[in-house]
Amino acid sequence: MVKRAKRRRHGGAEDAHKAPFNPAEILKDWWDAVVVTAATLAGAPLRLCGIKTDKLKRDQLAASVRGFPVVGLALGLIAALVYSLADGLGLPPLIASLLAVATLAFLGGAGFEGGLARVADALITGGSKTQQLARLKEEPLGAYGTMVLVICLGLRVGALASMENAGAVTAALAAALSASWAALAVVLYLLPPARRSGFAHAAGRPALDQTVLAALLAAALALLVLGPVAAVVALAIGGLGAFKFAWFAKRNFGGTTGDVLGAVQQGAEIGVLLAIVALA
Repeated sequence: MVKRAKRRRHGGAEDAHKAPFNPAEILKDWWDAVVVTAATLAGAPLRLCGIKTDKLKRDQLAASVRGFPVVGLALGLIAALVYSLADGLGLPPLIASLLAVATLAFLGGAGFEGGLARVADALITGGSKTQQLARLKEEPLGAYGTMVLVICLGLRVGALASMENAGAVTAALAAALSASWAALAVVLYLLPPARRSGFAHAAGRPALDQTVLAALLAAALALLVLGPVAAVVALAIGGLGAFKFAWFAKRNFGGTTGDVLGAVQQGAEIGVLLAIVALA
């Protein structure tokens, strides 16, 4: 037993010698995770500009979930900058908020908003699991999906417009976007793909440590910009907003899809924004 312990210690020393701490390599891994996330989930503006993005490889996105809250934060800050510019030009808060939300929709290619609408159509219309999954693939939005989409857009715009200044909007968007994108990592870990093909299947299941890291990053940022009480309440309400769609997806679809991820992100974002407004 003593010999085995010595061998383990000796082997551990050799492993540590083979893999020394390398900050440059760690930064490169983080950068790669952020690039994969941005190109996959927010690549629409790049493609609109004629910049080609690589096709998602199996499990590539799952290995990059630590980059989710980072990309969410970046998008939130860009939308906050648009709000600040509009506010600086003297535009009313309602118009500035609409421009900020439109910026988020553009940067994400309206994928999250579209996913929310299709999930709402499928869930409210009902039917068997097969029928509801098929309805997610239908291009024209139904009345239910359109109604839910308009309401949710109105909630996001109204929440931002009710905040007192551009600084408050910036903090709210930073917390809401990083938390809602981290929720995607949690749902990918907890729920299996509903189909044996499609976006969720190709994304894969992230490792537990990477999922926890993404969640901790979002929580730390919320604590930093909102303060402890507001952060805890906002994250709890945002988590509830994400959980309800994850629960519906598990019960009605048997798992997650790309559209379900869109609904989860929107539910979490709206939950965080409404909580911040309620606590203001």
